[in-house]
Amino acid sequence: MEAGGSKDHPPGPPPWDPTQFTLKIKDLRKLPSEPVWSDCFESGICTWRLRVYPLGTSGPDGIGKGTHVSVFLEAQDVMWRPSAEYKFTLVNQANPSKSITKGAKNKFNADGER
Repeated sequence: MEAGGSKDHPPGPPPWDPTQFTLKIKDLRKLPSEPVWSDCFESGICTWRLRVYPLGTSGPDGIGKGTHVSVFLEAQDVMWRPSAEYKFTLVNQANPSKSITKGAKNKFNADGER
């Protein structure tokens, strides 16, 4: 990494300490199809937030709308392309054994999208 940073890395040492953030959504199935945003949270030197579509979004294959929950991680106010390795866990309060965890590793652009 360059001392002054680059388009892919901010200046300074890489902050790889893991962060845990919990977004509790009550009555997920009763929410409208519009997205729900989390409060912003800090991880490393980046600010992030979650965007959740309780009734899913249609992907390129048209699958997901109305049958899935869609969760997106968004980088906030970044001038470089941060990378993030993350996991989402959707906890089934009625039956914790049916909880689901999915993970990914992405590089985000300056607009916060991957």
